[in-house]
Amino acid sequence: MKTLRQLADLVDGMVIGDENILVYGVGSVFQGAPPGSITFIGEKRLLAEAEKTSAAAVITPPGITASTKPLLAAANPKIAFAKIASLFVENTLGSREISPKAHIHSSVVLGDGVSVHPFAVISENAVLGNETIIGPGVFIGKNVKIGGRSRIHANAVIDDNTVIGCNVIIHSGAVIGSDGFGFIACPEGQMKVPQLGNVVIEDDVEICANATVDRATAGPTVIGKGSKLGDDVHVGHNAAIGRDCILVAQAAVGGSAKIGGRTTIAGKAAVTDHAEIGKNVTLSACAIALKDIKDGSFVSGHPAIDHQKDYRIRAAARRLPELLKKVAQMEKKITELESKLNKKL
Repeated sequence: MKTLRQLADLVDGMVIGDENILVYGVGSVFQGAPPGSITFIGEKRLLAEAEKTSAAAVITPPGITASTKPLLAAANPKIAFAKIASLFVENTLGSREISPKAHIHSSVVLGDGVSVHPFAVISENAVLGNETIIGPGVFIGKNVKIGGRSRIHANAVIDDNTVIGCNVIIHSGAVIGSDGFGFIACPEGQMKVPQLGNVVIEDDVEICANATVDRATAGPTVIGKGSKLGDDVHVGHNAAIGRDCILVAQAAVGGSAKIGGRTTIAGKAAVTDHAEIGKNVTLSACAIALKDIKDGSFVSGHPAIDHQKDYRIRAAARRLPELLKKVAQMEKKITELESKLNKKL
């Protein structure tokens, strides 16, 4: 538990009201924040909703000076809430110990404070950094390197030669370093192209449940520092994801595609093989990028084009039934006029 003053110091905020009130966790304005929790609002009009909850305190934007509850004013309430919520995260992977039920090859190098849970398998010449946690049922292949303070959750697969940085989180069911999807059509059928590369995941990356990152045909498939991959995201062989990118659930990146830093690929959006997407680009949900996209673009549609243009096209398409009806009426009038003119002639 923390006092409201301690939380304000953490987020460089200002307390309005009782700074000694104790906070035990966080809660939602719209789902009834429980007693002892702190919640947040992004705008003044939601203050009344927050006051109806049982929350001990409310994080607000600057400018709100009075409430029935103690307030913590912060420049960005959402960021402040996230920082405070991190104080109350429970370690779901439990205590730091090496389970006798794990299989660890004799050549494996374990750093200080490493935890390995039951039924994990760690193969030859793997290296795990200090304080890294390997969950139950995880498979780690040969020559894998994992940096310090990383967490690999239950039943994830880290295949041979994968390199993972520090502070990386890989959630359950993710598969990192599986074969790239490489085949060549030939008279005898589909010939498999050996996938001899690996995957490199840089520091501070988080990869959510059931995501897949394929190893390269040659060289590495790269996930840049600070990037986040949602559930069921797929990254193809030899792709390069830049720094601080967001790939939302079910997004797909084709082989050898390049994604610039701070780009967002929304849910079910996709980038075709070899396309180059610039920095600070947004692909809206279900967009399909079939060609290169320049820095700073916001695109949507299939194929992906400028969002405003795509919006106008879709708006026009919705009017097509009405326009077709008008065209039919005009054609009928023209036919009638032509008939009258022919009679006069």
